[in-house]
Amino acid sequence: MSLRRRLIIILLSALSGVWLFSATANYFDSRHEIEQLLDAELAQSAEVLLSLSSHELMEERLSGPTTISIDEDRILASAVPVHKYAKRLAFQVWLGDSTLALRSETAPSIPLSQVSEGFSDQTIANEPWRIFSLRHKKLPILVQVGERYDVRGDITGQIALRMLTPAVITLPIFALMIWYGVGFAMGPLNRIASEVAMRAPDHLDPVDHQQAPKEAQPLVHSLNALLTRLQKAFESERRFTADAAHELRTPLAAIKAQAQVAQSATDPQDRLRALQKVVIGVDNATRVAQQLLTLARIDPAAPLKGFTKIDLCYLATTVMVELIPLALKKQIDISMSEECQGSIKGNADILSILINNLVGNAIHYTPENGVILMDITTNQGLVVMSISDSGPGIPVKEREKVLQRFYRGRGITQSGSGLGLSIVRRIAELHHARIVLSDAEQGGLRVDVIFPAAP
Repeated sequence: MSLRRRLIIILLSALSGVWLFSATANYFDSRHEIEQLLDAELAQSAEVLLSLSSHELMEERLSGPTTISIDEDRILASAVPVHKYAKRLAFQVWLGDSTLALRSETAPSIPLSQVSEGFSDQTIANEPWRIFSLRHKKLPILVQVGERYDVRGDITGQIALRMLTPAVITLPIFALMIWYGVGFAMGPLNRIASEVAMRAPDHLDPVDHQQAPKEAQPLVHSLNALLTRLQKAFESERRFTADAAHELRTPLAAIKAQAQVAQSATDPQDRLRALQKVVIGVDNATRVAQQLLTLARIDPAAPLKGFTKIDLCYLATTVMVELIPLALKKQIDISMSEECQGSIKGNADILSILINNLVGNAIHYTPENGVILMDITTNQGLVVMSISDSGPGIPVKEREKVLQRFYRGRGITQSGSGLGLSIVRRIAELHHARIVLSDAEQGGLRVDVIFPAAP
């Protein structure tokens, strides 16, 4: 569901709920007030009737006639204004307790109510009535004014509904205003979405955040950060592809040249030497390809997952056992310190590549009958893995450069691609570790990889 539709639904639902509650409350409150007003009108009509009839009724009674009559039209005209609801009232004027002196056409000949003072509800001819009774304070005159509830209900309902009509009309107007307002508010986001959608795949420049509303600023900043990471990743991939093509071109050209030599050689010894060099070239190309694939695997900007607590001594011993045959070929003494101790948080598969590259480099560059020693110690929350050899070492000026891709130190005669230490550096960064190169006691190079210790 789109954000615009969700906002419209939420706002309309909230508005409808508030409107329904307000309209219901106003409706019942209006009915209550109108009923109070009608009760007040009943009381006022009774007072008018009592005031007009009391003097004439007492004069008629004193003169002694048996029939008492008063002009009903005069009393109605004085009691209730001429209106379409003017005939809705029924009234009675009682003289004493049992003499009906006057009544309206809609009133029965029996008392409207047995209550002599105040309001009461009565059923007359199967119809509910609202009755108000008023007795003269000094004279024996009782006035009762009544109104049918169905008539009161019609009046109350019509007035209340007329009061609600504006609210009913304004609800769809509010809905249209919300629909337009949400669309207008979503305009900047729609423009940003259109801009991003129309971009070419290689257009990874940051999105202009100034045109985005304040609430969308975090989203735009996150999007720009993602675009920046993608741009760096693509640049790294292009640079890696170019470097890989350059590095593979040399061993492949050498293999081709030696194959051509073997193809054209007439002397069996020359052909054999050329084929041996082809095998060496294939081994070099294979090693370069493997290292390139490893570098591509660990090079993405996203951090590694699956970190667990690892016994670094056990992992290093496992890797070294696999490399012992290579060391034996050169009669190199390779060993692990007996006081090895250290646990870190990391990815075992990737750390195996780091150890394999460091130990493999030491075997590769250490001359025959050399020495390689690995030591792992823990001190003050740090785990230091040290690999020392008796090889040629690396000059101080070149120690930072050898950690870069495809860089090989000066005077190096052994074959290689210059990727081993760059892979080690990348793996160390992924594990929040750092690398220190120094001189070894054995006369060669010492590589210290310093990890944060596992809690």
